[in-house]
Amino acid sequence: MTRRGAALLVALVALAGCGGTQAAVDPQSDATAETGATSTPAPGGDEQPTDEFADRLTLAAGESVQLPGYSADGEAGAAVPMSVSYSDVRCANTFEAVQIDEFEKPTDLVAAPGNQVCMVVLDVTNVGSEQGWFGADLDGRLVSDAGGRYVSHDDYDPSLIAEQANTRYSADIVGLAPGDQAKDYVIFELPAAETPVALVFGA
Repeated sequence: MTRRGAALLVALVALAGCGGTQAAVDPQSDATAETGATSTPAPGGDEQPTDEFADRLTLAAGESVQLPGYSADGEAGAAVPMSVSYSDVRCANTFEAVQIDEFEKPTDLVAAPGNQVCMVVLDVTNVGSEQGWFGADLDGRLVSDAGGRYVSHDDYDPSLIAEQANTRYSADIVGLAPGDQAKDYVIFELPAAETPVALVFGA
């Protein structure tokens, strides 16, 4: 199941300057590969200008924003406030075993020639008074140092990444109780010459 599919399933049931070689997924790693030049556009690029009033999370230590999460009623319910903090970004040419194919086998996510795939890891804390969940891919956009904005890749399963990392995924169907924290994993594809610098939400 893809990340976007997993987030949608939650709603229905409940009602990362990189470019590198093949690498196993290690969401806690601080390693970042070097950037290479390219003229190949990345799929999912968003050319609309960034809303200056949108919530912006810089990819730097200590950065956090408060964003609306979802209640057990999904998009129809009241928003549940979530504190979202930057944890890590890792870029590579390939992330190993981040999705399950139609034969229930783990498969890799490979960037198109000239591109890179970047995984941004977030710490999500429920700061509301009711159970809720959060998915950064629903309206988050990755901003690069070249000014590009990119939607999340639709070909990976963040719950599988969380399982591999022995962590809890912020959009798990069971949801986060008030005060609980979980990880969110969101992958973007962008040109290898660009460096991810921020996430923008609601724009």
